[in-house]
Order: sequence, then structure tokens, then C-alpha cells
Amino acid sequence: MLGGLIVAGFRFLFHFAVPVIGGLFAGATTNTPSLAAAQAALQGLSGSNPASSDLLGMAYAVAYPFGIVGIILTMLLLRKVFSIDVDLEARNVVLSAQVSERTPDFVDLEVTNPNVDGLALRDLPFAAEAGVVFSRLLRGGTVTVPENDSVVRIGDGLRLVGPKAKLLQFEPVIGRKSSSILRAFRVN
Repeated sequence: MLGGLIVAGFRFLFHFAVPVIGGLFAGATTNTPSLAAAQAALQGLSGSNPASSDLLGMAYAVAYPFGIVGIILTMLLLRKVFSIDVDLEARNVVLSAQVSERTPDFVDLEVTNPNVDGLALRDLPFAAEAGVVFSRLLRGGTVTVPENDSVVRIGDGLRLVGPKAKLLQFEPVIGRKSSSILRAFRVN
């Protein structure tokens, strides 16, 4: 809005032609689609001079670098005004990403994939390298702590514990999220 107001002020203060104002606005806001819209609007006007489109493009070309510099200066000014330490912010983002990757999560899945029916947990695709632990197995109303050689069957419920990103990889392999809550069952 500020860019529009400034350009309108230029129109009245310096008596710039309308095509020049359109080009200045498009360039100063670094908005190439608005340049195309202004060119289309100029061509639609009856009795418009074909050179108007050239003025529009030239004004855009003159204003565009100032638009880029303006954005950079605004970012630097905001950084200074709000005392933002970019390096500290970058470290915080990296640390929070590392913490969330290491923080264990869990998911309860129901075995619905016929391709894994009868497989031992150790034989499930990418189970060994995923860093995911199978902590509960629900079968026939009984919850057990499964071993690597425990065989899964269609309809079983499995609780997986590990990094959230890895857990998401198992859902399409095993089946779907389970509606039963495994912690409500007693472990045998």
C-alpha cells in the first residue's frame, strides 16, 4: 500500500504519465505480474499510443533495482531495530530441529498390509536401520512386549516408539493408525 501511495504522490507532484506510474509501481514493488497486467490494460485502452508500453517497461527497469535495494535496507533496518542476532537465531533453529529429531514419539498401528502378514518384526522393511522400537503387540485382547522374532498377523496392533519422522515411514508399510489405545491394555 505504501508503494501505491508513493507512486500516486509522484503522479501528482511530478505529473508523470500513467504508463510511467504503472512501470514505477511494478518495478518498485518488484512485481513483474503487475507489469504484465499494466501492459495488458494499456493495450486495451482505445487510442493508446504504442510507445506507452515502452515507457511502462523503461520505468519498470529503472525502479526495479531500487525496489530490491529497498527490500534489503528494510530487512537490515528491522534487524537493527529489533536487535536480531541472525547467527543466534540460526543456531536456535538447528538446535530445536535436532531436539525434535531425538525426542521419542510413539504411534499405534493396526496391521492391515497383507505383505507383512507372517513376517517377524526384524524382517519388516527398513526396521533394522530406522531406529524404531516395537514396544507393544496387541493380539486377541492381550498385549505383550514383542521380540525381534515375534511374527505379526493381520489385525494385530503394534506400538512403535522412535523419532517422529521415522514413525511416519512405517504407517504405509504396516497398515493404518490403530483406534485401540494399547496402553489401556494390561501387558502380559
